[in-house]
Amino acid sequence: MKIAVYVRVSTDKQSYEQQLEPCINFCKMKGWDEYEIFKEIESSTKERPVFNEMMKRTRNGEFKIIIVWRFDRAWRSSRQFIMDFDNLQNLGIYVISVMEGLDPLHRWESVW
Repeated sequence: MKIAVYVRVSTDKQSYEQQLEPCINFCKMKGWDEYEIFKEIESSTKERPVFNEMMKRTRNGEFKIIIVWRFDRAWRSSRQFIMDFDNLQNLGIYVISVMEGLDPLHRWESVW
């Protein structure tokens, strides 16, 4: 199962590490070693070529999971996230946010 890890910073003076390290650690914790990292430097523009390329390749079946540090690093609005999340889920693709705790693949076991 191939995974896309997306990180974005606003300026070239910022570091990806705050986002990248937790995402890679999450993959390691899950035992996933087949991932591709997508790094983008974008601030206020709506065109994000790296994100768009990742989404295109994901929709074409290359990736089954997208991992982000936080939703706002990838999506500009809650509305766009919900639309993309729904469309991706219908394709059998999962979105995981490390900091926000969204992991649709996590199986909760009852303690009762």
